[in-house]
Amino acid sequence: MRLLLDAKDLSLTQGTWIATYARNLSLMNADLGNSVDLLHEFRPYRHHDDVLEEVSFYDRRYGTGRATLDRISAMAAVAAKLLAPHRAIELVPVKVSGFVDSRALGASVPHFDRVLTAPLVFRTAWAYFSLTGRFLPVRADPAPDIAHWTMPFPIRHPGVRNVYTVHDLIPLKLPFATLDNKRKFRSVIKTIAAKADRIVTVSETTTQDLLQLEPEAETKISTTFQAARIPQEHLSRPDEENARSVSNLIGLQHRRFLLFFSAIEPKKNLGRLIEAYLGSDSSLPLVIVGAKAWLAEPELRPLQYQSVKAALSGATEGSARVIALDYVGFDLLVALIRSARAVMFPSIYEGFGLPILEAMMCGTPVMTSNFGAMREVAGPDAALLVDPFDIRDIRQAIELLSRDDALCQRLSAAGLARSDAFSWDRYRTRLATAYEKAMA
Repeated sequence: MRLLLDAKDLSLTQGTWIATYARNLSLMNADLGNSVDLLHEFRPYRHHDDVLEEVSFYDRRYGTGRATLDRISAMAAVAAKLLAPHRAIELVPVKVSGFVDSRALGASVPHFDRVLTAPLVFRTAWAYFSLTGRFLPVRADPAPDIAHWTMPFPIRHPGVRNVYTVHDLIPLKLPFATLDNKRKFRSVIKTIAAKADRIVTVSETTTQDLLQLEPEAETKISTTFQAARIPQEHLSRPDEENARSVSNLIGLQHRRFLLFFSAIEPKKNLGRLIEAYLGSDSSLPLVIVGAKAWLAEPELRPLQYQSVKAALSGATEGSARVIALDYVGFDLLVALIRSARAVMFPSIYEGFGLPILEAMMCGTPVMTSNFGAMREVAGPDAALLVDPFDIRDIRQAIELLSRDDALCQRLSAAGLARSDAFSWDRYRTRLATAYEKAMA
């Protein structure tokens, strides 16, 4: 089977959780024996130079260009589409012969059999949808059997099965926590519910949220959940080696710190976590690993309490209890997860909650929220569940995990067992079933 897979949020360097989803989806389709056409929106370098055409795929500077020119180009493409409403945007193959040495990119490179592009196709789709309320048609040659769009995009491939992944409905469930255009998002969801051949969700929580809005979509939905990919060599690495890496690089002691890792944005509830931690009697440092996303600054304001306390006590900067790192490489991140006393993830809303699964796969105890997808992934007994809106409840959980060795050992074992429910093999079966239903 041939699959067209968008790469809208798939970066070849640092990526988002949706980029991780898209990358895993490409690898899973390789496991299923499917041919994968990967759709980017960069401008390939032409002029009959195959090497530079391949370079343009790996060099992100070819991706878009200046914002003003991008807007003009996108609007020109929309104008052309309005003049020829029945003509689909043609997707152009890019020559990728293997001349570029991509080994340094490691696991961030997705699987693909072909790379296709149409300059600014995703931006054009949004602009076209804003003007017309219709999804932008695109066409590949040869046509895929399934076009799988990894987010609710206003885009489709006529004449084939169009599958859309809905990760969450956060712009509507937590409108104060995102910068999305809520009216446009609502309209796209409504159109997908009516016209998609299949809708993939990543949790029963998202499925129920979607059915609350669009009950007629019930027969179209497949809940596949997600899977995490942590190479076995990382999971089997001795504790001593992880401890040495974490100690030498950052100065943290094995099992003597708490860890939060995710993008910093309102739904992650980092502000309450920091406030609860600073109000606790835990002697373990809290390590935050995550880049600032939208509306991140309010989540970091409780760090002012730490600065004021340090100033009043005359403490040095190096005595800070909260340590923030914008980004670490994958090897160090896995070492941090495996060396942490526990992972803290009291999010107020998730489509799935990948950090919970990654921590459980590493055998690290987890504290997370007691409802929604977080409870769904963690299960009732494989994590310490808290009310994410109750700072006192979070603080008590921090103190309990900091001192109770027996609890940590129990959660470690239970988490490892629970992670099997979201294994790669189970994900493969669920995804294959979703595709079968889409083709039917």
